[in-house]
Amino acid sequence: MQKIRGIYKLLGFTVILAFHVTRVIIKSIWAGRDPNFAWGIVKDCGRDEARWLGIDIEWQGRVPEEGALILPNHRSYLDIIHFVSIIPVCFVAKIEVSKWPLISKAARIARTIFVDRKDKNSRQQTRNQVKERLKEGVSVLVFPEGTTHMSPEVGELHKGIFYVAAGTDVPVIPAAVEYQDPEEAWVGDDGFVEHFVRRFSVPGRKAVKIRFGEPIKEEDGEVFRQRVGEWMQRNTREL
Repeated sequence: MQKIRGIYKLLGFTVILAFHVTRVIIKSIWAGRDPNFAWGIVKDCGRDEARWLGIDIEWQGRVPEEGALILPNHRSYLDIIHFVSIIPVCFVAKIEVSKWPLISKAARIARTIFVDRKDKNSRQQTRNQVKERLKEGVSVLVFPEGTTHMSPEVGELHKGIFYVAAGTDVPVIPAAVEYQDPEEAWVGDDGFVEHFVRRFSVPGRKAVKIRFGEPIKEEDGEVFRQRVGEWMQRNTREL
C-alpha cells in the first residue's frame, strides 16, 4: 500500500515538471535571444516540486549573488530542486543526465553544462563553458565530487574546476548539503525511479539543511581543492 503513495508522488513530480517545461517552451516563442529567460520558471518549478514532495529546507549563511561559482557536496537528485528554488544558477552535470526524459529537457532549459568525465575533450569544453557563464555574470553550480555519496562522507573532489577558479576574481562559495535521513542519498546501482518510489513511499515530511560558506580565494588549484574539501567535510558533519 505504501508503494502506491510513492508512485503517486512520482506521477505528481512528473506532471509538475512537464507543466513547467511546457511553460518554458511556450515562452521561448517570444523570449528573443535572452538565454536566461527560463530561470523564473525554473525557480517556480523547484518550489512547486519541494512543496509537492513535502520537503522542508533550512538555508544557512548568505545566499550567493550572481556571477558566483558554487561548490556543494552531493547527496541526491533532490539537491538540484533545492538550489534552483532560490538561486538563478546553471549546473554542471554528468552526461547521463542528458538522457533522462523530461529532466534532461528541463536541465537544458536551465543552461546545464553536460560533461563526460571519461572524455578529456568534454572536460576541457566544460571548463570553457563554465568560464563563459561566469563572464556573463551567471552563477554556476558544480558538484565537485562528480556523483552522490552517503552521509557523512564527502567523496574525492575532482580537481578540474579548482584549477579553473584558482587565481581569478570570481567569488567561489563552498556549500554543504545534509538530509535529516541519510537514506535520501542516491547511491550504488539504484535507479532513479526505484529510489524515488521507495523513499516517497515513506510517510512524513523530509528535512534538508543547506549551508553557504564565505567566499574562498586561492592561487593554487590543489590547495584550493584541499581547502574546499576540508570545509565541506567539517560543515556536513556539523549539519
